[in-house]
Amino acid sequence: YIIVVGNVENKPIKEEIDSKFKSWEDAKLPVAIYSPKKLDNRGIDIQTKIIDNAYTMINVCKISNDNDLNYNSDKIKIGRDNAWIDVLNSRLSKLAQTANAPFASISTTRGPSEDGVSICIQALPVRDQWEIALPVIARELNKLNQLDIPETEIENLRREKIEYIDKLSKTSDSVSNSELIEELGQYILRGKAIGGSPQSLKLTQSIWSNLNPSDVKAGFQKTWEGAGPLISIISTSAIDPEQVKASWLKAESEKVDTS
Repeated sequence: YIIVVGNVENKPIKEEIDSKFKSWEDAKLPVAIYSPKKLDNRGIDIQTKIIDNAYTMINVCKISNDNDLNYNSDKIKIGRDNAWIDVLNSRLSKLAQTANAPFASISTTRGPSEDGVSICIQALPVRDQWEIALPVIARELNKLNQLDIPETEIENLRREKIEYIDKLSKTSDSVSNSELIEELGQYILRGKAIGGSPQSLKLTQSIWSNLNPSDVKAGFQKTWEGAGPLISIISTSAIDPEQVKASWLKAESEKVDTS
């Protein structure tokens, strides 16, 4: 897709795009990094890639059982089933802002892959130290799996999301072109209501109203069960896949400390 925003006239800009880009073909991103395939019960899959002059990047991905990226999907059910992503993002974001945080940035995204829907945790470890950052990701997933999610955490997220969309709807004139492009991209790829629109506010309220913490946890467990994950690391130097696997398995097997 090509998205154009700004003070333009539809017909001339469409004609120019059709003329200049008619020979373009859809690009395919590297499967090992951004578009994981189903693992077919092969267990954990480790893939490493050396790229010169690049930041070290960690991707931890799973394939969702539901191929629901279309306009006719039940958006409320999908949103409620994947509310755990917002919980995890909130926790990881706060963790990244603490002193001595193991990553410079980290986020969880959900989008199309060759075999359905992929959920990927993407992190930039501080000083390229993947061996410190990767176990932290495993431990945060363990917390979602082993511990109950506090009702107050769900309530705070619900309030923050509704307040954000409500604020966006009242300040739409101040939305930057890059933010608008992101919103339109989400709409095209996932049928997601555009932020700040009445539909977006209504959808968010429907998803988060009366959302039970146990349902959020169940949504995570449904997504994260079975084979995998696929762990891929981009680095400027060689990394032993067996070392990556051992690091993940050790952290994943740890019992969460509740003291």
